[in-house]
Amino acid sequence: MRFEDVLLRVGEEPLFETGVLLVGNVDPTDVRRQLVRWNRPGRIHQIRRGLYCLASPFARRKPHSFLVANRLVRGSYVSLQSALSYHGLIPESVPVVTSVGCVRTGRWVTPLGVFEFRHLKKPLIDSYEAVAVGGDQTAFLATAEKALLDRIHPEPG
Repeated sequence: MRFEDVLLRVGEEPLFETGVLLVGNVDPTDVRRQLVRWNRPGRIHQIRRGLYCLASPFARRKPHSFLVANRLVRGSYVSLQSALSYHGLIPESVPVVTSVGCVRTGRWVTPLGVFEFRHLKKPLIDSYEAVAVGGDQTAFLATAEKALLDRIHPEPG
C-alpha cells in the first residue's frame, strides 16, 4: 500500500482505524508494516494500537481532543474537570482531558495530548450527550450536573 492510497481513503477523517485500510484486496501484514514505517518519520501518529491520525501537513482536519478521548476508550464520555471547563463552570483551562466509563483507571500520553480515564460503576454511566465540538466532529460529553456528580463521586469521604 502506498501513502497516497492512505490519503485518498482517510484524508478527510480526523482519526482512522487500521480496519479502514484492510478493506479490499490488500495484504494485512503489508498494511501493518507500512503503518509502522509511516509512524517513524512522522507522517502519521499512532494514538493507540489500531487508532491513528494523519500528521501535519497531511492532515486536513485536526481531531478535537474530546473526540480522541471517546475513540481511545470506547464507551467512555468526557467528564470531570474537562466537562466543567467546557460548560464554563470553572475558570481554568484544563490541560488533561478526563473521561469516565466502565473502564480501568488509566492515563494515556499521546501526540495529541494527555488523556485520563476514571472508572465508574455501570449504573452511574448516564446523563451524557453528543455535542458538536468543532467542524462536523461530535463527542460524548457529560452534562454540567453530571460532571459535578462525577467529580464528587470518586473522592473518598
